[in-house]
Amino acid sequence: MSSSENSSDNSQQQPNCKKSSYRKSFSQEFEQLLNVEICPTLWVAVHKSRSSQGSMFVDIRRKKEGQWRGSKIYIPTTQGLFLKYPEYEKLKQKFEDWLSGLLLAETMEKVFEFSELTGRTVFAQQVIGAKGLTVGLKTETKQSCLVLHRSEITKIISNSVADAIGAAMCQSLYD
Repeated sequence: MSSSENSSDNSQQQPNCKKSSYRKSFSQEFEQLLNVEICPTLWVAVHKSRSSQGSMFVDIRRKKEGQWRGSKIYIPTTQGLFLKYPEYEKLKQKFEDWLSGLLLAETMEKVFEFSELTGRTVFAQQVIGAKGLTVGLKTETKQSCLVLHRSEITKIISNSVADAIGAAMCQSLYD
């Protein structure tokens, strides 16, 4: 076997190694600070980046096979929202406005859309025939969406969940 054939075999094996290390890198890159069950299939988690900046993320997603091991979440998904904390704060305010009736939409038109951080857009559309919203996050490379019912939105923005998120973030600053 020639050396050029050997190098092509190695290059074909490399992508597989990268894929498996990518899946492990989520738990290596982020520390989970909090995991709150909103309902049996919906969870809110708070993650802190292990980088020197220590950015905080609020992760809202449905519980699905392969994403969870015990109470730890591993892989970001297209079926949830992985929001930076300023985006979560603004989304929470938009949810409050929607629940109070300040934001109304009778069709599938966008209820709201905002871009708190460059390259990331959070949006919501009214779900026809149901009392809820399809909430999504668009970046330059991907999009994720999640359908939330009115009762789930109410729980996500409740004082107890907001206080738990705030406490987890404060605790991580003091650790």
